[in-house]
Amino acid sequence: MGVVIILALAVGLFVVLKVFMHWPLALLVAFAFLAVALFIVRRPGTRGLYRSNIKAYLTAKSVGYSHDDALRFMLVTRYPRSLETQVLIWQTFSGLRSRPGSSGEGRDVVDVVHEIFVWDHKLFANPVWNQSIFTNPMLSGQYREGIWREYRALTGTGPGGTV
Repeated sequence: MGVVIILALAVGLFVVLKVFMHWPLALLVAFAFLAVALFIVRRPGTRGLYRSNIKAYLTAKSVGYSHDDALRFMLVTRYPRSLETQVLIWQTFSGLRSRPGSSGEGRDVVDVVHEIFVWDHKLFANPVWNQSIFTNPMLSGQYREGIWREYRALTGTGPGGTV
């Protein structure tokens, strides 16, 4: 919904500026506004997605859930009406978990939150994004590092835990 509002504001800005300047310049200013506004809105939304899922995991752990049950709880709270989505993400996570050197609670949380991010942004369904997300370790690493930062902030752990 925020994107629609920003888009409407950019169009409105273009219409108003078109009265005072040449339309190509007004269009350029409106596009600049749109780009900056979308960047500002996207970052807190992504961070909120990370935080809410990590908090669900930590809440489950604090009431006595096992590690795997807390990970599943994270999926249940994110997709309460879609058992199919929960199963698909869990299966993808299980494949990631079987990689060599991919163990530990923090790593598991980061992997599940990353899969939720991919699912929510429909990156799996777009062949262009699939190529850039899954074959570009730098881009995927940036998202994972963001999740690690949030995980460390919420758990109070130090700078350990790398991608």
